[in-house]
Amino acid sequence: MQFLHICQEHKDIPDDFECEAHKKLAEAYSQSDNTSEAIKHLNKVLDIAQKAQNRQAQTEATHKLGLLFNREGPDHSMKRSAEALQHHFDLLRQETAGRDQSKMDAARVNLGIVLANQKIESYKHMIL
Repeated sequence: MQFLHICQEHKDIPDDFECEAHKKLAEAYSQSDNTSEAIKHLNKVLDIAQKAQNRQAQTEATHKLGLLFNREGPDHSMKRSAEALQHHFDLLRQETAGRDQSKMDAARVNLGIVLANQKIESYKHMIL
């Protein structure tokens, strides 16, 4: 946390360092099951990465956000999970341009699982 504060106080430090600090904090919060704090820090990573046009950081952040939203459960988080994983898939497609099929396959599977879970919840509500 202290490193993050230093990065934010000194404007001459590159955004990459602040981005990395938020990423590490998100990982720590995720491992301690504090999903909401992890999501806050990953959203910061995404904001910084978008401003810096850092596609790799955006790709990583959207992937992790999608998985965290999915972990939160079947309520409104499923839609946010699907949106994040779709964004991840789109970024990855642009980034790899077909060079790394295994990453594309994994992204496609993650997105498919979340979309299927979303539809199952709708189906359950319809028949119950």
